[in-house]
Amino acid sequence: MTVGIDERTEARLRGYVQRLTPAERIRMASMLGVSVDVGGREPPHNAEAEAAVLDSVLTGNAFDEVVEILPDPDAFHIDAHRRIYAAALTTHRLGRPIDVQTVAAVLSDRGELDAAGGVAELARIVGTTQSVSNVAAHARIVREKWRVRSLAGECSAIAAEAYGDYGETGAFLSNASSKVSELAEGERVSRVQMVDEIGRERDAEILAQWRGEREPWGMKGSHERFHVLTQGHGLTEQTYVAADTGGGKSAFALQEAVHLAGRVYQGQTIGAGYMSLEMKSAKHYDRAVLAEAARAAEDQRIRPPTMGEYLTGREATINPDGTPGKPGKDPLDPSRVFVIEHARREIQKLPIAFDDSQHDIASVHACMRKMQRTLRARGAHLRFVVIDHMHIMDFPDARKEDEAIAAMVRGFNAIAKDMSVHLMVLAQFNRGASASDGPPRREHIRGSAAIEQIAHKIVILHRPYTRMSMDQKRKASDAEKREAYAIVCKNRDSREGAITMAFTGSAFRF
Repeated sequence: MTVGIDERTEARLRGYVQRLTPAERIRMASMLGVSVDVGGREPPHNAEAEAAVLDSVLTGNAFDEVVEILPDPDAFHIDAHRRIYAAALTTHRLGRPIDVQTVAAVLSDRGELDAAGGVAELARIVGTTQSVSNVAAHARIVREKWRVRSLAGECSAIAAEAYGDYGETGAFLSNASSKVSELAEGERVSRVQMVDEIGRERDAEILAQWRGEREPWGMKGSHERFHVLTQGHGLTEQTYVAADTGGGKSAFALQEAVHLAGRVYQGQTIGAGYMSLEMKSAKHYDRAVLAEAARAAEDQRIRPPTMGEYLTGREATINPDGTPGKPGKDPLDPSRVFVIEHARREIQKLPIAFDDSQHDIASVHACMRKMQRTLRARGAHLRFVVIDHMHIMDFPDARKEDEAIAAMVRGFNAIAKDMSVHLMVLAQFNRGASASDGPPRREHIRGSAAIEQIAHKIVILHRPYTRMSMDQKRKASDAEKREAYAIVCKNRDSREGAITMAFTGSAFRF
């Protein structure tokens, strides 16, 4: 029997439905937003799988595994199950442990505890459901039933529209085909929330921030002044970083990823991902080791190793101007070997995953999910991802570059929100941009129009040295070679401005 309806009322409703024509039943299902077929049967679902998933969420440490598969409470068909799972999501966002008591408290605050069956229903789910060792399999059952319900509901809506004034035939058929294709291919339906529901969740987050239980800003990167200006790397946001060729954007992004990996943010260990479409992962590993070795060498007041010394294990010759030259014949000094070994150990301890495959938007999403699973097995959560760089991704279906970049940016935005990560996307300037135009500006970025619309932050790394002529570079002082600026030319939630930095090319460090 349907919850909240007595048997007599339900019998009358069934009798009424049976007297309707097939077209009228479809229209009614569409208006009610349910996927009931013309026979009035209940939509596809698996009550046992739903209960098994909730049992694992409420009694174990399975939430992260489940939420990756079931990000939306609407995946649960049974109303009580849907409310319980929504409360678990809220509990997780507040940084609290998920169990019967904490979920019941959220339901009570919402006035939904009775509708969810009360504490007795929560205890029943925990007490009577057989323990699930493979909760992912049950979560996938719930998700697949949801997909079929969503497809049935969309088809009901299309059928209802077809019985009325559907407008131009070609447009109607194209729109219907697109909707069905998206659902068949696994796209999620949107989640509609009332403002009071959003408000209650957000109010609880703000209160937790006032109490010091939750951090109000994004993850803190390696530069204090950059963090103060930008308010950190927020989850679900995108930062686009552009620079001239050789301007250091890969070094900047890798430095941020290495700095963040292993730190704690909102009670979770940060896992970082670096998707390198341009260089092999081993090259980024070498750069990370060298940067850490340079930092350790500064602490010990010895000359940091160069890339040539790191690769050969031989001391570099010294040029007439006092700078390191090519590796010579002498083995590295033990103190410098020590800082390299120290750097290797430190870098290899970090929860950071690399991938150097060629990608399009769909495979980027799949790769990040694999990173997420891999990092979770090591006790970390994927929260910061670098894509290096966007302009060499595969977009075979795009006719124009502008269309390809716009699709790419929209895809990045959806991925960042879906996976609750911060995406740092590296970009290039238009080929026509040069020193004659003055310092680089955001309109110089390839696809800047699409990027400006969606990006949360746009950062231009400007090194005047990269725009010098060859003669000027030969005459440049060490200070001029190191001069660098991080120009924040879009910042949706805070101020714009410029940060003065110094770049050490031999150590790939800002």
